[in-house]
Amino acid sequence: MTSADGWQAVWERKGSQVRAGSADLGQLLRANGYDTGHGNLTVDAWKSYVARVGEQLGACPGDSVYEVGCGAGAFLIPLQESGLIVAGSDYSSTLVEAASKALPAGTFECCEANEVSAEPQYDHVVASGVFMYFNSLDYAGDVIQIICAKSRRGVAIMDIPDIAVREQTIALRYQTAGSQEEYERRYKNLDHQYYQRDWFAQALKSAGAKSVLVCDQDIEGYGNAAGRFNVFASVS
Repeated sequence: MTSADGWQAVWERKGSQVRAGSADLGQLLRANGYDTGHGNLTVDAWKSYVARVGEQLGACPGDSVYEVGCGAGAFLIPLQESGLIVAGSDYSSTLVEAASKALPAGTFECCEANEVSAEPQYDHVVASGVFMYFNSLDYAGDVIQIICAKSRRGVAIMDIPDIAVREQTIALRYQTAGSQEEYERRYKNLDHQYYQRDWFAQALKSAGAKSVLVCDQDIEGYGNAAGRFNVFASVS
């Protein structure tokens, strides 16, 4: 089993668990993978984070936003509550079903990130916590090209694993799991892709993005934030 296959099985299982219960934001966060021992992320902290992303994008009520790798829709719920028109895609059919139920006014599709069509365009295109699951830089570069082509105004790619602190990040994960052996047993065939910040900025510029901003991840109570970064860019 490849890492990509292993992760897809994880997300299909998490999505099926959401279908069996009520789709409140806390449950959708857990379905999107924020249910590990890496901190104490609250719904309020998450909403504050999403609001800051919206502000950085310059998103206003009535704008449209599309999320690549939307999972169960946890990132899109606060945006819809603030008046945005939401849509997204994910390769997990069960998570797409959960997102559709949680956001019935939204538009969702089940497909790989590199299969998303550039049309129709949206005002803003985002991807939160999904690039870590891509199996190569080439794949990531292809998705960046699609994201920039699909956006009319702004792009945000968040929660990207920072290769500069990879060793420290892995050491923390070993500690959280109890030992290296336990971590490797629990996460066998479940690897993360790490990125250089400069590579990400250049990939966005090569895709036509402008005014690229790279910054540290910052979510209160989120233990993984120290090893992650975010990238914002305009395309118009």
